[in-house]
Amino acid sequence: MNMILRYKGPTQDLQGKVLRLRKGAGSSRQLASDSRFQQEVLQPVLEGYVAFGTLVEVSQSVVERLNIEPSIQQSRRPERLSAEVRDLDTSAVGGPPSFVWGTLCPDLTYCPQGHTYELKPKLGVEDCLLPECQSLSRFTLLQCIDYPKKKRSISRYNPSALFRAIFEDDGAAVSEQLRHLRRASADPRQNNFRVLGGTACDASDAELEDLKEVLLHARGIFAKLRAFGLLAAGAAVEEAAQELYVAAGSPTQLGPEVFEQAFTHCGTALLARLEADMDDEAAIELVRQTYRDLRPQWGLALFLLGRSIQDASLVVNVRQMQPGESLASFRTLRYGEVDEVRQLIGRITIIDTDIKPADRIPQYAETLRVYSSHRHVEHLQSFLREGQNLDESLSSVQALLDRSMGFSDG
Repeated sequence: MNMILRYKGPTQDLQGKVLRLRKGAGSSRQLASDSRFQQEVLQPVLEGYVAFGTLVEVSQSVVERLNIEPSIQQSRRPERLSAEVRDLDTSAVGGPPSFVWGTLCPDLTYCPQGHTYELKPKLGVEDCLLPECQSLSRFTLLQCIDYPKKKRSISRYNPSALFRAIFEDDGAAVSEQLRHLRRASADPRQNNFRVLGGTACDASDAELEDLKEVLLHARGIFAKLRAFGLLAAGAAVEEAAQELYVAAGSPTQLGPEVFEQAFTHCGTALLARLEADMDDEAAIELVRQTYRDLRPQWGLALFLLGRSIQDASLVVNVRQMQPGESLASFRTLRYGEVDEVRQLIGRITIIDTDIKPADRIPQYAETLRVYSSHRHVEHLQSFLREGQNLDESLSSVQALLDRSMGFSDG
């Protein structure tokens, strides 16, 4: 869990910055490892789409003030108030508590006269092969599983459909997925689409159209996201990861140096092949075969990297140039021109790319098997076999579960 603090003081060098702190035992040390992982592994591959910031020391006295600072506590959401700041670990450096590591990052939410969105695209691959049914995304299966205990709705957003629409330059299909995200955001438990500083479900059609244009101009980064996601996609790859985990001695955590070695040895070349126009099934088989021939720790590192990117978010800034503004100055901030006539510009930044712990592999290795055998997913399969399309089947699943739980529309 992270705490993000925006700087509001007078120091010019800190204007437009946020401080990211991580809570929990050992979190400071882990933040330092994540920073090396991001700078050495992800930065070269995702250049232009990341802004990791720099490590800074935050003294124990400052950390202690965070527990009682009224301006901080008042700005936290009610459900977060029980997660006390004292969970910050000041002993991670060894010896008496002295400081924690934090990350000083650009404030990506700052977009004057524009809009900032947070989008969790998830895995853009249909890797759930249900018997006698069409291939589905794991996101769709999890939506069925989580309803109604964890989610109050079943989102119709389809990650693979969004990725496919962007690759095919299909604006209408991208708009459809954005509308699905907007509609689902009315459920506060759905977190795949947010308007920072606003309300996602109130985003206008015109605003979604501008967002669509920015996404359509980002085919390259979506190809990279898909390639990364494929490193941990498909039941066969999950099974291979479990075998690698056992062969590697069931490690708790992999250090950043292991990811660097894996990337140097084969990761870069593998991602380049996965970025090519390869169908999902062939790509998953390529990953499985590659893992079979790798050192166990390297294969684990690539699999965990795939899981990290599957859970990553995109911060998308969208704005129109104002009279007197220079496009060149915005290019230095990583904005790109989207529509010359309308002077629409946009920026996409990938966030939440921390290293996943290796001891989660046994859980990850069973993901698709557990999903596919869930009772709610069996209901979905039944409706699909009856000839209903996916949207109809999801509606039928929701109606069936509502009846079984005694729910009604009122």
